[in-house]
Amino acid sequence: MIYATPFRKSDKEATGPSAPSGFESLDQVVQMLGDSDCIRRPAMVIYGAGDDRIVYSRVVFRIDAAVNSG
Repeated sequence: MIYATPFRKSDKEATGPSAPSGFESLDQVVQMLGDSDCIRRPAMVIYGAGDDRIVYSRVVFRIDAAVNSG
């Protein structure tokens, strides 16, 4: 499972919770979203050209408090 997490490039802070992206692999992410504005790393793919970006990875970077409070 690949998770999507929005974040700011300027301070590397997640701006929302990680959520299942519907992709099964990072290669599938790049196949569907393309190479434009894409930074590939072994464990993640980052999209976006401005300060607001999204990272796709196998790692959950942020859990929503509502999910974690039960």
